[in-house]
Amino acid sequence: MSPPDNHARLHRDFAWSVPEQFNIAQACLHRWARDTPAAVAIMQDAGDEPAVPTTYAALQRDARRLSNALGALGVMRGDRVAIVMPQRSQTAIALMAVFQMGAIAVPLSTLFGAEALQSRLNDSGAKLAIVDEASAGAIAALRESCPALLKVMGAGSANSTMLQLKGEPMLKHDFTPLFKLDHMLKDVRLCLEEARSAGAAFPAAALAGELYAAGSGRGLGDEDFAAVLAVVEGLNDTTV
Repeated sequence: MSPPDNHARLHRDFAWSVPEQFNIAQACLHRWARDTPAAVAIMQDAGDEPAVPTTYAALQRDARRLSNALGALGVMRGDRVAIVMPQRSQTAIALMAVFQMGAIAVPLSTLFGAEALQSRLNDSGAKLAIVDEASAGAIAALRESCPALLKVMGAGSANSTMLQLKGEPMLKHDFTPLFKLDHMLKDVRLCLEEARSAGAAFPAAALAGELYAAGSGRGLGDEDFAAVLAVVEGLNDTTV
């Protein structure tokens, strides 16, 4: 005899047991940070290097800092905040920071294309997006087509003042000069001269100097130094 099919009853009677007053950050972070602050909350794989632990105390500290920063940018209870990052410790910090404010996190996969990101940002009405290095450019390019999105905040190396200043103009290939490429080339060459005098290797600056020199040779010297993007595109036969 076949066992009875209880799916219909289970489906009918199922209900989430969630208290009326409930915050995910309290359940997943604050109570653990209070009772076991030194316990490991996240263990991040670092490949060949030792894994990097994050304690509950550190997670709470960083989440509070981010909540304060989000509040300063105008994020309030009930606002939607998109989080476009892979699985990493900063993603957990971002989620906890948003949850403890009473805001609504909108996790978005870094694998989404422009159309998928745009539809989700607009459907959710996300007011702010927290992005990593890989997704910063894609989200910045969608700003004009997502009117509710007022601010993009970078995490990791995406949280760079230079990237925030130059990222969007570079995507638009707007090289209106704020600091000319030829001036940057001169400064890099001075750095290299000082490095050689000190007997120090400066390979990153040497590579930058080659790119800026190539840009100057292409007639971009009076453009903003961000015009080096055109040189890189030419080398790779592609357009960002």
